[in-house]
Amino acid sequence: MKTYSPLQKGDTIAFIAPARWVKPEELLFAKSLFFNWGFNILEGKNLYKIENQFAGSDAERAEDLEWALLNPEIKAIFCVRGGYGCTRALRMIDFKNLTQVTPKLLIGYSDITAIHFALQKLNWQSVHFSMPSTFENVNQKSAKDLTYLHQILLGNKINYPLSFHIQNKNGIGKGKLIGGNLSIILHIVHTEYDFDWENCILFIEDIDEYLYQIDRMLVHLAITGKLKKLKGIIVGHFTDTKDNTILFGKTVEEIILQNCIEYTFPIVFGFEAGHSLPNLPLLLGAEATLDVSNDLVTIKI
Repeated sequence: MKTYSPLQKGDTIAFIAPARWVKPEELLFAKSLFFNWGFNILEGKNLYKIENQFAGSDAERAEDLEWALLNPEIKAIFCVRGGYGCTRALRMIDFKNLTQVTPKLLIGYSDITAIHFALQKLNWQSVHFSMPSTFENVNQKSAKDLTYLHQILLGNKINYPLSFHIQNKNGIGKGKLIGGNLSIILHIVHTEYDFDWENCILFIEDIDEYLYQIDRMLVHLAITGKLKKLKGIIVGHFTDTKDNTILFGKTVEEIILQNCIEYTFPIVFGFEAGHSLPNLPLLLGAEATLDVSNDLVTIKI
């Protein structure tokens, strides 16, 4: 694993929009926050472009992403908004150009999961976290999220104590932390951006999905052989899940447990990350330890 260099005061971070477009005023709070933390900000030249729902064309969004990844002056990259569009931009980037580049953190979640996977294939680390366009809301409702993010940027280790969940599956798992939005993961599996999941701990979350669709995604990961390679699963928020008129008959927790019944690795439910707040930052690509017992659940990264 190629670890990132911790940020210091005076370092430069980049703002890019690899998916949906963003308004300049939506980034004012995040800019103020980063300036208070002592960081400088560079904006991608296409940051405020608009092409229908996208932040400019695929080529323009890919240009900003590649610029930020290759620019040695930039120490961390913040994707300012999610939505849809990252996989379209990924097709236009030759990731072989990054093999000799010093790793840097890329931060985002939801649709940004596609970029996380592409970088983890290169053994880079990245951060699953809220985007700058939402930082003001995050600060108002769950300021601890930003405190944890600051610690990760500075290179500090994180230990997440969790509450007991009756459906947790006990055990200890150690491995590389991977994952993100479950729907996006399914679109990445067995593409050129996928990698071997052997000895990994998988984090999953999602929003606005039907229960049967969640089951279908987990079944797919099982029959492709992905799940059996894991050392653990961390389950985040499954926000605004839906059901049909004819009920599916299982909860999200029951769906996950049923699809993992033959595996011995630990599973922890209720981790506060995903499309609801709190949305705690997770350092993907890092070595993690998942310790689940009846008395205490800890995630060390």
